Amino acid sequence: MLDAIKAILSFDQVEISYPLKKLEIGEFCFLGNAERISELFELPLKNVYIWHIKSGLLPVSYNEMERWSLDAEPGNHWIISERDFDFERFISSSHNIVLWNPTKLSRWIGDSFLSGKIMANKIEKSENKTYRTISPNEKIEQNISVFKPQINPKIWLSQRGLDVSNIVPILLEAKLWNVLGIIEGPDNNTEEGKWEVLEDPWSNEIKLFKNDSDLIYAPSLRVVSPELRNWNDKDTFLKKLIKILDIKRRDKKLVDDNSMVKSILVEKWKFQPQSASLNHKQIFFPAWIIENTGKKILNGLNGHTYDLPNSFVGT
Repeated sequence: MLDAIKAILSFDQVEISYPLKKLEIGEFCFLGNAERISELFELPLKNVYIWHIKSGLLPVSYNEMERWSLDAEPGNHWIISERDFDFERFISSSHNIVLWNPTKLSRWIGDSFLSGKIMANKIEKSENKTYRTISPNEKIEQNISVFKPQINPKIWLSQRGLDVSNIVPILLEAKLWNVLGIIEGPDNNTEEGKWEVLEDPWSNEIKLFKNDSDLIYAPSLRVVSPELRNWNDKDTFLKKLIKILDIKRRDKKLVDDNSMVKSILVEKWKFQPQSASLNHKQIFFPAWIIENTGKKILNGLNGHTYDLPNSFVGT
């Protein structure tokens, strides 16, 4: 989390004077002093002391803040915390303090990720992929892959006169299938094949997946899962596989050896669903919840909008 904070500050050209030695006051870790902060941060603009509080089980108490204020230099202070505060506001006669709780921090990092300010390394191909299940509305905290966003939500909203809408970055759950199976051609010839297939329950389609460069590591954002009925059962999935894995091949064969006249024949190779071995892992689409007169989900890949699933409403 701390690396992400530093990366965003660097991207936004916030010049920080880092301390020569590590400085901590209780759980408050001093990151450095910024001579000037961008107006986008809605913070004091000059000479800001930046602090970080790492994650923990208990919220930051008012007493902890008071102990910190006794040792902290007077002036402007920005405290970025991975722990909640058990108070709404802290008043000090010698300190101008801006507090960021985990919700504010996560939204800031999520927006920066989805707007392209910070990018993790592209996911590496691996024969030994890890497959696991994500519970509905779970937050992702491991190196799981998400597609790069293809739209800018602020531009999308502006084009529709929705500039005043509040947006919350999320991830939409999908599945990336590893399919092993056999295709059968003319004269009962067979070949083994291996494919990666993307199941998109939001658009109700499956398609071949070929480009790992479209993937990056997922930030720690809330995951929204589709309604259970939107996933394909095994029989339906296999029927859809036939449509996308059946292929036609052109085979040039000599019709007349003397004249060398060639005819292009099209051979059909059909996927054999009974031969399929299936395994999958979770994969995610970038998205936002748009809060205006109501709430909608905006897909960051295609700009489509969806209603919130019942499993999410009220959570």
